[in-house]
Amino acid sequence: MQSTDNEMKMVWRNSLTGGKMKIDNSGKKRVPAFIPIGQDVMERYARKVTGISQNILLEVFFDRPTTAHILGGCPMSEDAEKGVIDKELKVHGYPGFYITDGSVIQGNIGVNPSLTITALAEYCMSCIPSKNGNSLSEVSKQLIVLEEKWKKKRSVH
Repeated sequence: MQSTDNEMKMVWRNSLTGGKMKIDNSGKKRVPAFIPIGQDVMERYARKVTGISQNILLEVFFDRPTTAHILGGCPMSEDAEKGVIDKELKVHGYPGFYITDGSVIQGNIGVNPSLTITALAEYCMSCIPSKNGNSLSEVSKQLIVLEEKWKKKRSVH
């Protein structure tokens, strides 16, 4: 994981067809496409396992950083002035609106983020109080009834 202080912005660009979101990776804190230490580690590992180190063509020819795991964009804070969500992943100023995807992870965690996103979603759901009649045991009973109805319906056809 690199620790360079950098940023990339999403900006709206107007066009003849209305406009679209674009990535702005300019300025003093631009996200680098080439990270020397990362390149060195990749090459040493490739030699060790008799593999071939490779780079993505966009990074090599166009100096454009790429990733398969888009993260960040919804920083956590105590108020809307400094971020989008609170510590329970609730959106500031929008009661009942929660964000539980990769946008709440503010940096590359160095591994596939799917399990981290799942854990964050489960944590968020555990913070939501149950409504009357919707305890875990009540929901389980309702699911069993629905499953039985579904099985009966399938056996008729």
